[in-house]
Parts: sequence; C-alpha cells; structure tokens
Amino acid sequence: MNTKVFSEAMGEINEKYLVEAVQYQKKDNPHGWVMWGTLAVCLILCLIVSLNGSLTRHSRQEGGDVSSVGDAPLMVFVDDRLYKQSIQQISYSEMKNEFVYLGKIESDVTQNKSAVTDGVPKENFQANYPIVGAEVYQYGDDVVVQFDGKYWLYEAVLGD
Repeated sequence: MNTKVFSEAMGEINEKYLVEAVQYQKKDNPHGWVMWGTLAVCLILCLIVSLNGSLTRHSRQEGGDVSSVGDAPLMVFVDDRLYKQSIQQISYSEMKNEFVYLGKIESDVTQNKSAVTDGVPKENFQANYPIVGAEVYQYGDDVVVQFDGKYWLYEAVLGD
C-alpha cells in the first residue's frame, strides 16, 4: 500500500469512528489484583518447594518425607565406620553386580526420643534418618544404601 492509497482510504473513514477512537480509554480491570495475588502465591510456593528440596535431598515416594536430625548431614554407621551421603550421585542400579551385600539398616537415631543426640549414628547399621530396612552394600571403600528403589552413595568419613 502506497501513500496515495492510504490517504484515500483514510478519507473514506467516517469521522464518527475517528472521534470515538480518540476518546477511547481502557477500562480498569477490577480483578487485576487477582492475577498479581495468584502470581505471588505461586512464587511463594516455588520458594518453599525449592527450600524443602535443598534441606532434604531424599524424598520418599510413599509414607512421607525423610528428615535427618537437626542440621546433621545424612549419615549411616556400618561395620564400625561412619559414612556420609555423597554429593556425587549417578545411576548406581547398573553397577549392582559390583556391590557386596552387608545387611539392612536396623535403627535410626530419631527413634530414641528421650536421649539427647548430636544427629550422628554410633551403632552398626544405624542411620540418622528413618530408613530402617534399607539395604546396605559395600562398593569399594564406600557403601551404597538402597531404599524406595533407588541407590545412594555414602562416602567414608575420614578420621574415623
């Protein structure tokens, strides 16, 4: 469309519509606060979920979440040695043929509500979070703990 055709087309527009367009004002949305409120709630929920995920690296698929004692890292005590959950996690299920079965977690430090604990397991096959019944396997110098169908690497704590 060139300038001449555009000018002719503008000349054909009824002046009533031009005046109406100039005087038009957008109406305020009385429910605008609903949109902003919903957005704020979503952001708060995302923050809560992300904080919860960073505080406990395990989550149980059934029966609630797994929580450790206080601020202690997730640990197990096996064969007179303390192990802390590794931050390096890969798919260990493919390596199961390299595991040596040691036994099952028999207790956790959270079971004894009357005793004051530092959150560190001190008895063989004990954890500091409720995974009683989880299978423990030797994997080189470390152990792998299996529960809820997943394998988690635990590295030996030095100075033990």
